[in-house]
Amino acid sequence: MASKQLAALAIFAIVLPTVAMATEFTVGDDQGWTINFDYEAWAKDKVFHVGDKTRKWYICGVNDHCANYGQKLAITVLEAWVSPASAPSTPAAPAPSSAYGISVSGYQLLMVAMVAVAFLVV
Repeated sequence: MASKQLAALAIFAIVLPTVAMATEFTVGDDQGWTINFDYEAWAKDKVFHVGDKTRKWYICGVNDHCANYGQKLAITVLEAWVSPASAPSTPAAPAPSSAYGISVSGYQLLMVAMVAVAFLVV
C-alpha cells in the first residue's frame, strides 16, 4: 500500500512542475487576432516553451487575409526546461542526428533520484 502511495506521489512530484511552469498566451494581447496588427513585433519579446498554451484557429473565409492584412505569425518554441534571458532573433539550426532523446529538467531528475532512493529504503 505504501509503495502505491509513494509511486503516486513520485508521479505527481515529477509531472506537476512541468505543467505549472507553462504560460498561457493570448495572441495580440487585448486586441486578439485581428487585421492590421504587427504579430511579429508582439512575438518578438515573448519566450515560448513546450507546454505553453495557445488557442489556434486557422480558418478564415476572407481571401488573402494572411498576405494583405498582416495575419501571419512565426514563433520559435524552446524546450520546456530551457530558460534563456531573451529569445534569439535567429534560431540556430539543430545538429543533424538520427538519435532521439528525452529532455528533462534538473528538478525532474532530482525527484526521480529521490524516489529511487525511497523505494530502496522502503
